[in-house]
Amino acid sequence: MKPAVFARLSIMMLLQYFTWSAWYVTMSTYMKVNLAASDAQILARAITAFYKSNRDDLLDQYSTTALRRIWKATRFSWWFTSMMHSFPGADEFQHRLQIAELDYVTGSKAGATALAENYVGLAIE
Repeated sequence: MKPAVFARLSIMMLLQYFTWSAWYVTMSTYMKVNLAASDAQILARAITAFYKSNRDDLLDQYSTTALRRIWKATRFSWWFTSMMHSFPGADEFQHRLQIAELDYVTGSKAGATALAENYVGLAIE
């Protein structure tokens, strides 16, 4: 690894250690609450449409809509965990992918935006 990349990643990991040591434990709790709140909002819209307009299409689509959001959150959780942690048995290819992901997120406005958007919760459909 080039010394400049190593230094950059080392500084970033040190800063993340201090940041995430305070917040990492709460991330899964936050995501659960975010998903629960969005589920409640999706269901409330469906129930409101049913009683106000006699529409049952949103109730019929509730599971599909909620599961689509849950799978997006699951994908983000997997992506973030695999980017932040090394796993036993990881080979050089996986390590380089991890470094490339970290470099993208820390060096790209689009990468940082994608991280932020997923972390705070995607818009409800």
